[in-house]
Amino acid sequence: MKLPVLMAAVLAPTFALAAPNPLEYAAFPVEIELHKEGKTYFFQNERGKPFYTSDRDEPGKSTCWGKCIEVWAPLLSEAGAKPIGKDWTLIPRELDRMQWVYKGKPVYFNVAENFLGGDAALNNDGHWHVLKP
Repeated sequence: MKLPVLMAAVLAPTFALAAPNPLEYAAFPVEIELHKEGKTYFFQNERGKPFYTSDRDEPGKSTCWGKCIEVWAPLLSEAGAKPIGKDWTLIPRELDRMQWVYKGKPVYFNVAENFLGGDAALNNDGHWHVLKP
């Protein structure tokens, strides 16, 4: 009778490894895709451009205006977009537009970066970071 207990002990770790990652089933704004590279997840657009956050922003408030947005464009929502859960919210921008915010950090993309999986954050003064869950 010890055989079923032994089989359960052997098979249990196998089933635990097969559990789905909850990130793969989370809700995201339509403009955003979750990308996995190795064991690392990050957010990008449909063309493979990663999204970024800035250490200079305050929670729920962008400090990137004027010349800054010529390089680091805010990720604007589609008209009528609504917050998604507690993580994805919106803040107002110019011309009655709204910018996506992830966990309190406004989201941007690098205008000049146009290659898959690029890392414009490496070519800045250190306050821009790839947006990760």
